Amino acid sequence: MTVAIFDLDFTIIEGDSEWLWGEFITEKGFVDSSFMRGLAEYFQLYEAGVLDIRDYERYFLQPLSRMDAKLIKALQIEFSDLVRKHYRPAMVERINWHREKGHTTLLISATNQLLVEPISLRLNFPHTLCTQIEMRQTQPTGEIVGIPAYREGKVKKLAAWLEKQNDSMDGSWAYSDSLNDIPLLEMAENPVAVTPDAALRKHARLKGWRIMDL
Repeated sequence: MTVAIFDLDFTIIEGDSEWLWGEFITEKGFVDSSFMRGLAEYFQLYEAGVLDIRDYERYFLQPLSRMDAKLIKALQIEFSDLVRKHYRPAMVERINWHREKGHTTLLISATNQLLVEPISLRLNFPHTLCTQIEMRQTQPTGEIVGIPAYREGKVKKLAAWLEKQNDSMDGSWAYSDSLNDIPLLEMAENPVAVTPDAALRKHARLKGWRIMDL
């Protein structure tokens, strides 16, 4: 079965889901503006390809550690609805094109499951791989469980998923915007750089990969 793999942030959606989440909880008064300043510093590290994702998740999830399960669930639903406004129409069409071809579609993201899984459900992805975080009595501890779906971690999680599905990367497609996903794109027979950052654009041109500028 042909697999079509999609990154989420700045690929399917116009923006970053974690940044949008930060704005979302700031507007609701759960954090103040200092949270977004801290988030901006971590994003700079991500763009440079030197982010410590475990340290980042502890910071990102700290506000949720003070919320009860009912509130978290309500925010997840409201946020996944908000994110729909940021879908890139061309990428939604691309996902549907793969489905019409009978391809297996997979969403893979470095973002944690609390944000990714409701979004994936909205997009009707049958398979989702993302960073898994520890939950204690329905609240996130901020600690990552297993391998984070970040950089080479995405490759490892994908390889494990393929083995479990008894599938391969024959004829596969992969879509992403970031230099951090070069290891993932290298696995695909048909890698596609979607409005790529400067480093990925340079790499894609050298490799002769498709580039979609949206």
